[in-house]
Amino acid sequence: MFIRKVFDFVSVAFIGQLIYFSPGFYGYVANPYAPGVLPSIPLVDQVYTVWQLCLGSTLLTGLLYRPKPAPIPALRTTLPFDLTAIALIAASFGYLLFFTGEELLSSDKNEVLGNIDRVFLLFASVCQIAMICFLVQAKWLRSLVPALGLAYLLYAGFRAEFAISLIAVAAYIARREGIFVFLRFRYLMPGLAAAALLVAYKPFLTAYRLGNWQVLDSLQMSDNFFETMILQFEPFLSQAVLNEVLSRNFQVAPGSLFDALVASVPFLAPLLGLRPEDAAFNHQDFLFPNIAYGITGTPQSQFFAAMGWVGLLIFLIAKNFFLVLASRGLASSKPAIQLFCLAFGAFLAFYIQRNDLANALTLINRMLIAVFVCWLGAWILTAGKRPEPRQVDEPDDAPTRTDVVPS
Repeated sequence: MFIRKVFDFVSVAFIGQLIYFSPGFYGYVANPYAPGVLPSIPLVDQVYTVWQLCLGSTLLTGLLYRPKPAPIPALRTTLPFDLTAIALIAASFGYLLFFTGEELLSSDKNEVLGNIDRVFLLFASVCQIAMICFLVQAKWLRSLVPALGLAYLLYAGFRAEFAISLIAVAAYIARREGIFVFLRFRYLMPGLAAAALLVAYKPFLTAYRLGNWQVLDSLQMSDNFFETMILQFEPFLSQAVLNEVLSRNFQVAPGSLFDALVASVPFLAPLLGLRPEDAAFNHQDFLFPNIAYGITGTPQSQFFAAMGWVGLLIFLIAKNFFLVLASRGLASSKPAIQLFCLAFGAFLAFYIQRNDLANALTLINRMLIAVFVCWLGAWILTAGKRPEPRQVDEPDDAPTRTDVVPS
């Protein structure tokens, strides 16, 4: 990360893997039947091998792909693009309120999930894209609209959009100004506050939903407070799936990976008679039956269950290839491409660690659709006029007009 002198999504992926592989520092993962209860489940040796291959492949990618530390174009979206995003957020949320009513504002996530439709998914995706778009351009007033949308999603129990937005913004800043810029107070404090919110908000939200704040008091008074909090950290639960896949030699049909790819193409799955369960990584009924909540799988566990070590190698090659592609996309002069690469790269570098292939491709599709709809709306508002070309930002030491000596 420091040798390359450029901080991009390959660098973010290495940090993301360290976070999601953090159970390796403790030697155990959470017990899904009793999360937060000690003693927990020890890791098998193969899990460490998988993690080492993942980290090693990212390091190799970073050494092979070492772009020059040249400035990238600043993201600049037009007023019609911004207005389209704001209008989509307002219109979709108004639609949901009108047709869903109080259930949309329920503190029960399952009740909200029962009323999710395509409009809700569009609302969440556009909030995420708009937040990235406005924050990197310091459009603070406009950012209030997607910020309110993301606040609602956090209240409803959905934090992926909020997390991806923050990662994308941080990656953009680090790419343009260097990673050490986050040692400055103006970046350090908001970053720490956002990270603390992501980690700590779940226990508070759980206590609020239960209507029992004594849950927090009992947690603080526990003799194993630190260990209990660690076990409730998301990687300790998601990596439990990988641990069980390897320890039990759990397998799924290799064709399920192809089914997931087919299901990602809009309207193709129904035509082929492909059911959602055919494309999903169905592990919970076999590894953790009779659990009331869902346990997300990791891409490593799915590819290993489908094709063993060969499947894991295919995943690592594909992931690192697209990380490089997203990093290169930041240098695009087209705002829509740059914006999509920010969201796509942030997801691929970090949040893909908690999604199976079908779900990951679905989320990527939503990002692409959100950017396309905003671009289309801006194009319609400007009657198809071609915007003026943008110039790459000049470095700080570039000569100005006052530096030129007249002949």
